Amino acid sequence: MNINFNTFILIFIIIGFISYILKNIFIKIEQKTYFNSIKYPLFIKIIKHSANLFKETYPILLIIFIFRSFFYEPFKIPSASMMPTLLIGDFIIVEKFSYFLKNPITNKIILFISKPKYGDVVVFQYPKNTKTLFIKRIIGLPTDKIIYNEKTKEIKIYKLYKHKYILNKKIISYSKERNSNFIEEINFLKNNINEIFWNKNNIKYKKPNSIFLNLIEKKENINNINYNILLIPNILLKYIYKNSSTNKIKTWIIPKNMYFVMGDYRDNSEDSRYWGFVHQNNLIGKAKYIWMSLEKEENHWLHKIRFDRIGKKL
Repeated sequence: MNINFNTFILIFIIIGFISYILKNIFIKIEQKTYFNSIKYPLFIKIIKHSANLFKETYPILLIIFIFRSFFYEPFKIPSASMMPTLLIGDFIIVEKFSYFLKNPITNKIILFISKPKYGDVVVFQYPKNTKTLFIKRIIGLPTDKIIYNEKTKEIKIYKLYKHKYILNKKIISYSKERNSNFIEEINFLKNNINEIFWNKNNIKYKKPNSIFLNLIEKKENINNINYNILLIPNILLKYIYKNSSTNKIKTWIIPKNMYFVMGDYRDNSEDSRYWGFVHQNNLIGKAKYIWMSLEKEENHWLHKIRFDRIGKKL
């Protein structure tokens, strides 16, 4: 069992409730005249103070526990893997009852509500370390066959019909590539790259030991949900990631109760392509809104608020 924030709140509620019961017992004992002159040990005084604190705070703690366990929970975007949809410093609201209700302690499913859909942005427990939470987009559903072309960065989805896989051409489509406003810094020393980049069209500008690369963007439409994905130009990708041929065709068949997830920044996301599928039991909930967005400004300890992103629906 993982000890998370909700578990800590529940532990405090239980301890406070026990203290409250014990305090009432001690009060009844004190009412008997032959106990009036007895001095209680320090731990009993602590119990009494804990009971008083519990009485004042338990309604708030109980509301927080119920709200976070069954309804909504905040989540901060820690990495660039979901750019351009989500940026580092975005704070989102996760709807925890989108798919099912879970036991907040054991994380077991109590009640199924709906099934995840293509294109949903979901927060889930990383399968290799369930204490870590990831956020990605659902690309494949149980029993699907997924084919990914590393060169074109495009996906084909085959649905299983009567024991045969049939290409579903309507489920996913792409626009043409275009230059993005997003720029990636590539460090020569860190990535063991030489100056082969410096004369390429996608180079925005350079500084000693680094180049700033103009990324590529294209629109992906899955299940009538439109969003943009970010790509590193193929002509440069093989130099950045030495183990990538950028020409491989990869195929996965998704088991039952499993989901295939990917980040929108396709060349900078560790997802189902590398570590496998996400079991439905590991799903935390569906990302719904950005409620705050902070950008760290260079040489400033304060953060800039990105007001234009607040309230954005996912």
